[in-house]
Amino acid sequence: MKDASDGLDLRGLAEPGRHGILDTSPDPRLRPIFNLIPALVAILDPEGDVTDANTPALDLAGLSSGDVIGQKLWNCHWWSYSPHTQTRLKEAVARAAQGQVSRFETLIQTKSGALLTIICTRAPTFGPDGTAEFIAVSGVDISSRLVVE
Repeated sequence: MKDASDGLDLRGLAEPGRHGILDTSPDPRLRPIFNLIPALVAILDPEGDVTDANTPALDLAGLSSGDVIGQKLWNCHWWSYSPHTQTRLKEAVARAAQGQVSRFETLIQTKSGALLTIICTRAPTFGPDGTAEFIAVSGVDISSRLVVE
């Protein structure tokens, strides 16, 4: 759906078969925005189960939403290369569920098994009662920047 006023082509961003938490949103504009973000993004429940992941994150690892939704984030392909990294991520998610925002540099695994360096941030969103309702996990690939440095 290209509109001359905005220049964006949003076709294909809300692909059939990708059903996450945003698909139940009353605002249909959220899915394309979520998938346009130039970062790897997953939404977790407070226990660390993936409730949604954006297209860039899924495509990087050759996954579908069905591969990750309902799985613990640290058990998904991106992190399966290292038990140490899985433990570190699990601990960071637990802290986020308690309200702590955290950020660290880490490696994630691509579809081919190659490792990319990302800055990974975990931040909770709170419900009306003040408890963590969801945890937003985002990653920005800094691999090319590290090569230059």
